[in-house]
Amino acid sequence: MENKLETPFGTLEVLRNGEAKDYRIKENDNNLFVPSEEEIDAEPMHPEGCVTIVIDISKCEADDQIIVRFDTAPEFNFGRGSERGVNVNAVKNNYIIGMGCLDTGVFGYAMYPPYELTGLVQGGLQFRVSEDIKNPAAPPVIEIPLVWEPQTNRFAKEMVAQLTC
Repeated sequence: MENKLETPFGTLEVLRNGEAKDYRIKENDNNLFVPSEEEIDAEPMHPEGCVTIVIDISKCEADDQIIVRFDTAPEFNFGRGSERGVNVNAVKNNYIIGMGCLDTGVFGYAMYPPYELTGLVQGGLQFRVSEDIKNPAAPPVIEIPLVWEPQTNRFAKEMVAQLTC
């Protein structure tokens, strides 16, 4: 497993109850932004950075706290999200970055992931491992799409929002 992802926002950290936790970085398959049809002169494009952070929580206990944050502590704000997703974004050093995750408050009982998003912390997101961690049908991972793009791209904000939901 990898423990270090360097971005224009600093190094990504994952903590379990305040202690560093391993995570994996994989390429994000959802990496093509297609501008709206009104943007006649715009072609589909890929962001500068587009990965998925995979956090194995199979060895966690109920009520463990998982924090995913950047060491430079940019201030994240909630974006518009999607039907089943939440995204947050921040701006720093002329870049915009976004993180997404499942909106754990909208799923039906049979579909709950084994964690819940509890909110924003300085520099990122906080999760609580739920009792569902013992449910063998629930995949014991947290997956977080992470996308960044220079703000010089006129589509940067829309791109980050679309690719993190």
